[in-house]
Amino acid sequence: MAKFEEEVLTKLSSLRKGLIHGDANTSNIIMQQLLGGDGMDQCWGVCGVIDFGDSHCSYCVFEVAIMLTYLMVKAVKCNCDMFTVAEYGLKGYQTVLPLGDKEKDILYIVIAQRCVQSLSSASKEICDQPENTDYIMMDFSAVKTVLLNVKDRIKLV
Repeated sequence: MAKFEEEVLTKLSSLRKGLIHGDANTSNIIMQQLLGGDGMDQCWGVCGVIDFGDSHCSYCVFEVAIMLTYLMVKAVKCNCDMFTVAEYGLKGYQTVLPLGDKEKDILYIVIAQRCVQSLSSASKEICDQPENTDYIMMDFSAVKTVLLNVKDRIKLV
């Protein structure tokens, strides 16, 4: 939390803002298989996005961090390398809206903070809705794994 306050909150005025989706997860991004290659490789592309209920004006780096956090959690649950998956997700995002150096520098801090937010929210939701504990805890372990691994990628300033 201190790293987020120190490295992100103090630099908000220098970061790009825009309309963000706010919930760019694998359930809200519609993919389509693309033709090409030798038929053996499967190539996929985004063909749509749904569920704009969390859309709002915020910092573009937050959108990327939300998306990458979801992708990394999914990778952990599928026994894939979370950083390889994140790299592909980031490359795809940057074909549309490249991140600036300041955004790249804080990306892993923002991902870590998103993990902390998810874990904290889950803990509160369990207290408020104990009957939904299984659903709420569905990603808890994977989010914790992402957080523990991402913290090693944060630049120590």
